[in-house]
Amino acid sequence: MSINLTKLDEKLSVTGQISIEDLHEIANAGYKSIICNRPDFEGGADQPTSEQLEASAKSLGIAFAYQPVEMGAVSTEQGEKFKELVDALPQPILAYCALGKRATTLYNLAKQEASVEQLSKSNG
Repeated sequence: MSINLTKLDEKLSVTGQISIEDLHEIANAGYKSIICNRPDFEGGADQPTSEQLEASAKSLGIAFAYQPVEMGAVSTEQGEKFKELVDALPQPILAYCALGKRATTLYNLAKQEASVEQLSKSNG
């Protein structure tokens, strides 16, 4: 694969900015969903918009979710929303932002949220 992926678990991998041309490779690798964590135009006018990527992804049978997160502004609430997306979307999922760091942070927050939920259920 020409894009640099980091597999975080069986459900989720992360990467930096993707292009429309990358979508065929992503589909061929078996990904069923994409989560975009990069705000539109953060990288300038050359960055494909979430709408462009979504339309192309859907034409290849890949689900697409847009959850933009600004650099340095990842919140617990965004981690909860990310967890909801990971739980709801077909797997495996590829999440991306500029470099994959925000997507990884959201994954870690989602894991913490899942641990808290599991603990609450076992103590409840």
